[in-house]
Order: sequence, then structure tokens, then C-alpha cells
Amino acid sequence: MKKFLILLIAFATMIAQAQEVVVTIPDLTRNIKQSFQVLDDETGNMALFLAENNKIYASLYNENLELIGSAESKMPNDYVSEFVGYHIDGNSHKILLSTGSGRQYGNITFLFDENKAIPQDMEFELEDERFINAVQHNNQIHLITVSKKGNSLVIYKLDKDFNFVPGKIEFAEDAFLDRRNKPIRIYELFTRDDTTGAFIDMQHINWDTPNSLESTAKFLKAYTSADNVTYTSDKFDQFTYIIDLDLSLMLTNIQKIDQYQFKGSTLGIETNSFLLYDRLFQIATNGKEMILRMVQVPDNEVIKEYVVGKKDEITFKNGPILKPKSDDKEVNSNKETAALLRRMSANNPSISAMLSDGTYEVSFGAAIERDPSTLILLGGFVGGIGGAVLMGAGIGSLSGSFAGYITTDAMRTYGLFDMEFNHVEGTATAKKFDQIKDYIQGLDKFAAATLFEWQDQYYFGYYAKADDEYRLVKFDF
Repeated sequence: MKKFLILLIAFATMIAQAQEVVVTIPDLTRNIKQSFQVLDDETGNMALFLAENNKIYASLYNENLELIGSAESKMPNDYVSEFVGYHIDGNSHKILLSTGSGRQYGNITFLFDENKAIPQDMEFELEDERFINAVQHNNQIHLITVSKKGNSLVIYKLDKDFNFVPGKIEFAEDAFLDRRNKPIRIYELFTRDDTTGAFIDMQHINWDTPNSLESTAKFLKAYTSADNVTYTSDKFDQFTYIIDLDLSLMLTNIQKIDQYQFKGSTLGIETNSFLLYDRLFQIATNGKEMILRMVQVPDNEVIKEYVVGKKDEITFKNGPILKPKSDDKEVNSNKETAALLRRMSANNPSISAMLSDGTYEVSFGAAIERDPSTLILLGGFVGGIGGAVLMGAGIGSLSGSFAGYITTDAMRTYGLFDMEFNHVEGTATAKKFDQIKDYIQGLDKFAAATLFEWQDQYYFGYYAKADDEYRLVKFDF
């Protein structure tokens, strides 16, 4: 018993040393709703922004986390709430804010050397376009929109004074085809219709972190790397469209990758995909069979595929099939595959992949409606300020990935594969997210959470409501 207690104390000490509170901002006396950060690659500085309903408090730290300056500002107007991007000029940071729809904008200039801020309303407003996303590239904001009437993408580059300079990429009439090979506009490829009309439901994918099946279940995804932003659309079950946009050259490349074709009726077929560098992982089911395969991009060459029937065992999985916590029905072990396929048909299949030391870890299953209790935790990370930007050091995509990872309730399993998609034995690698999850589970009520990587370390920030204090915690892995 004594040895056990010694080991327990040693383990607790090791866990405590794995993280350290490196910044505290006390006595805020305000209801902090969201937090986000901007990292300066040139100077190593980090700007931390804390937002309430109509104000933003900002502080700038150097690479040693010494305070350079701070300032507080009112919102530029009554309707902006989303952080879109930034421009850095020395110790001056100008941030762009928008409405949730991305139609209206405002900005705030934080002059940290003078400890003051200047909010400014902006007259720019989208009319015949739908906002897709913003991309932070080379210290410049790019707003990417899709035309509602034509067949084009419009990219607005903001100069240092935050003037919108538009550029347009026109597509040929037959650049995109539907399932009947009839031309469609890119607007139709990017939007989904419901009773309220067409809307864009897109997920930004971070290749360096796990992505929950709830997030990858979306038919429209965005991936960023170097000068490029790549969109994939699985609106049609027969194929995946890949649209690659080079922001430096303002050029695009379109690829149409075929999906698996089931024999017989096309009713009840559900498909999805996940792009990882030059490999496209596709999943498809008709309720009776499931297909998992890897395709070489841009060759449209199927490297290998696995087909499993609802009565078969999934021999290429490396772990159990996990049921949603909300599902209290017992499933016989010999009917697990049928239950998974049934769930995938009802809730759409989902797939995600990571590459680690030459091994692909592929998660697949069916995302379901989240349990309301998980949204309490999720709400600390997403929604409101901090959700719109794709590129740029540490602006929110890591927070979204982490929130999805710790709250996932998908029916799912995973498999490990080599570079040629041959199944290999082993277990999933330990995730940095797991250690951070263990830490926050011991916290009292918190809000305005953010997670970002800076100087090769993970930092977790949150507002401790009971103590009226914002804390930034560094994790050592």
C-alpha cells in the first residue's frame, strides 16, 4: 500500500510539472466571452485578445512572455463579432472583425507602444456574393467569396490600410458537372439547401492534429498549406471535387475524383472523403456494404480499397467499435458491423486521417447530433470571436480541433495502414490533446478557452470565472 501511495504521489507530481501557468490577467471585472491570439513570426511576439459583448482587451507579450503593452477598445459597431484576420506593423496590430455571415466589417488598431486602440467602422458590404472563409497569408488577409450569379470566386486582399482590393477567378461553364454531367456553378457545389435557402457549411481541417468525425462529416472542407487553400466538396455521392487555389499566383486547379460505384440501385448511398496531402481517403456505404479506400491525387488512381459487408467482421480495424454515449442499446458483437453501417446510412459516413512516422491512422464511422451536455464544453472554444480564419499562426483552428476531439460522440473505430494502404497491427499513438483534456477536466467553471502552438509548445488559455482571472497555461510534452 505504501509503495502504491508513493507511486501515486510521484505520478501526480509528474502531471503537475507537465504544465505551468505562465500568464495571469487578474481583476478583469468583465464577462469574458472569447479569447484568441495573434503570433508574430518575425519578432516572436504574441498578442492576446479577450473579448466581451462590446469590448476587446488586448495585451502584447514578447517571446519571454514579458508584457510590452496593453489596450482596450469598444467594438467598431454593434454588429461585428467574428475575428477575421490581422495585419502587424511592429508593435501595432490591426484586426479585422465581421458579422457571422461575413457580410459587414469593422476593424480595430491596437497601438501597444502607446497603450491605446482605435476602432473603425467599414462601409464594405457583400451583396451578390456569399462569404466562404478568410485566409491569413503573408501578413495579409484574403477574404474568399463565391458569386451567387456567375461562376467565379472573388478574392479580396486587404492592404495595410485595410482597403479591400478585389480579384476574380472565373471558371469555364463546364468546369463543374453534376451527377448527370450537366454544368453547375461553383456556388451550387459549395452550398447546401434546406428550408431557409442555400447555405455554406464548411469545416477547416488541421492536418497536424486529430479531427473529430463530427467535423469531417461536413461535405465541404478547407485545407491550407504554404501558398494554397484547397477545398473539397462531396455534395454528390458519385465523386469528390478538389479545388486548389494558389493565393500568390491567383490560379486554380480542379480535380474530379471518382467515388466507389455500388452495383444496383443508387438509393441510400452515402459518401464522404478526407484529403491528406496527395492522398484522398474515401468512404462509402449503401447500408449493406462499406468501402474504405485511398486514392492517389491527382492521378485518380485507387491505391487500395477494402470492402466489408454488414455481416462481416471489419478486419482492418485496430480497436473496438465505440458506441455513442447516448446509445444505451446493447449490440451483439457479431452485429457490430451492421449497426455501424446502419448508423452511417442514417447520419452520413465520416472519415479522418493522420500521418505519423509513416503510418496512417484512419478514423471512420458516423457522426451524430451532439449531446447538449457536450456543447457546454464545446462552447468554451468555438462560436463568436475566433472562428473564421484558416491560415496564420495560432488563430483558432487548433482550438476547434481540440474541442471536437474531446467532445466527440460518434459511433466510430480506427485502422492503421502503411503508405500503400496495407493494414498493419498496432495501437493509436498517444495524443497531446489527451493530456490537455485531463487538465481541463479538473478545472472549475471556465470560459473563453483557446488553444494554440507557439515556440514548439502548446498553450491553453481560459477565463476562470470564480476568480475573475484569465490564465495562460504552457504544456510540456
